[in-house]
Amino acid sequence: MNVLKKLNMHFEEYVCMLLLSLMVLLILTQVASRFLLNMSLDWSEELARFIFIWLIYISISLAAKYNRHIRVEALKFVLPPFLSKLVDLFALLCWLGFNGYMIFHGADMVTQILNTTQTSAAIGLNMGYIYSIVPIGFLLMSIRILQQICKALPLLFSKELPKNIMLDKNQQIGEI
Repeated sequence: MNVLKKLNMHFEEYVCMLLLSLMVLLILTQVASRFLLNMSLDWSEELARFIFIWLIYISISLAAKYNRHIRVEALKFVLPPFLSKLVDLFALLCWLGFNGYMIFHGADMVTQILNTTQTSAAIGLNMGYIYSIVPIGFLLMSIRILQQICKALPLLFSKELPKNIMLDKNQQIGEI
């Protein structure tokens, strides 16, 4: 159970550290081979680009976990506390609905591409594997949004208005 709690708390951080390290290592290898050996590795640049794309989508989930996405909060400060909490909850539900749309259509796109012969130029990898990060990334983000909703629901009828219903960076996700 301790492993599951640790994964819940730090999954995105671990994956982002791994992907960023791999990307830096690949780019360093490309630069070293180009300037020291006077030869270019075709595959390293393309693989680093694909890893960067995966890193972005995993980072989206990480940003959702710590409430670092850009939001307009002007309405939140002029409404009464209950309505302000309701607007936050509504925004989370809309966000979750958009993610569901992206998961559904992203999975459809991945399925279609996997059934074609579209491959990457240097590596020869089916592009469906690269595009699979779209539904995966939005699914991870949806899990984090559901955790935020679980945190927001009990606060809906509380007397105090929290500074932010979303999870703070200093708060552990396991506290939900």
